[in-house]
Amino acid sequence: MSVSSKFGLTLCCVASLTLFTFSFSSVSSGSTWKKEIVDSSGDVGRYTSIDTDGSNHVHIGYLDDSTDFVMYATNGTGSWVFEEVDTSKHIMKDISLTVDLSDDIHISYHDDSDNALKYASKDDSGLWVIETVEKGDEINVGQYCSIAVDPSYNIHISYADVWKHTLKYASKISGAWEEPVTVPDSGYVDDDAYTSIAVESSGTAHVSYYVASSETALKYATNASGEWKTETVESTHVVGKYSSIALDSTNNVHISYYDATNNELKYASKGASFGWTTETVDSAGSVGMYTSLGLDSKDNVHISYRDFGTGALDLKYATNDAESGDWETETVDSTNNVGTYTSLAVDKDDKVHISYYDGTNFNLKYAKKSESNGNNGEEGDEDVFFNCFISTPWNGFGIKP
Repeated sequence: MSVSSKFGLTLCCVASLTLFTFSFSSVSSGSTWKKEIVDSSGDVGRYTSIDTDGSNHVHIGYLDDSTDFVMYATNGTGSWVFEEVDTSKHIMKDISLTVDLSDDIHISYHDDSDNALKYASKDDSGLWVIETVEKGDEINVGQYCSIAVDPSYNIHISYADVWKHTLKYASKISGAWEEPVTVPDSGYVDDDAYTSIAVESSGTAHVSYYVASSETALKYATNASGEWKTETVESTHVVGKYSSIALDSTNNVHISYYDATNNELKYASKGASFGWTTETVDSAGSVGMYTSLGLDSKDNVHISYRDFGTGALDLKYATNDAESGDWETETVDSTNNVGTYTSLAVDKDDKVHISYYDGTNFNLKYAKKSESNGNNGEEGDEDVFFNCFISTPWNGFGIKP
């Protein structure tokens, strides 16, 4: 296993569908963003996926496009440490990472060369173990995958079978993979499915995804009733790409997504006693690609996304965590061509963390929302760093060995 440490010197029926457009504003709040270059060793940072553990340490899965390796980074020791997860040199993409209640790491991804959905986790010795969840008979099984782990440590993965144009679901229950499920009546699932999964403590799964063909829509699927059911959330425009789903403390559903017709960031929610409501979060220019949604302990919504308007290739952030309840938006990073492949996580202290790709310098970057320091959010920009190589095997740094 290759291990290195890099240190920064400067650090389908719908009960009801209601469309609402709420006010939103661009703000400069009493907090700021600390930004870092995590990895710059080649073309790194596509398909980034972030989560935090019980100690608020950050864990990121991503692609090294220079080597075609699936990579993993963590700041669990106070500086960034890197590991090669899958070095098969296949064409990898659609990486999804989550951390369970024991701080163990779980990664799903699509192996395009092997036409398979893959899963990676660590064994008792701290080595990465790769499993094939499903290998397709034809092509494109496992694309746009998303992973979640329930409190019983069962694993849940949503993904697309683009060859058969269906939404699929895989689960590992009590340590054994069950037969993958083809979700019935899922619609025409093709390229740009962008599935996203969230699970209740009971293991009930909720999935958002995009369908194309005769209907271009944001769709939703759940097995809450004991069998899979699907619903159309919104089909007014070409909507639903880049969806991201989360459940709040009472299992209400929250989804962020992109309206490709109007180039807007949208948000949908649904509770047990009401149908879907949709809102426009940001329509300033051309915004809303690469959305990632998280909730804090008060069920406030936090969304990272990309601004790709005229003269702007920026990373943006939106939240409804305000006394007014209105959406507030901020530009997190406007240096270079940034903001693709964003991934957002909220830690146990309600701090927001975002990983993303710098397309100008081919770097993996990271931003953390912190208290204001009077420097307009620029503290922590890191352009200079050195390397230190560790000769002993990595033992988890807070991850169960």
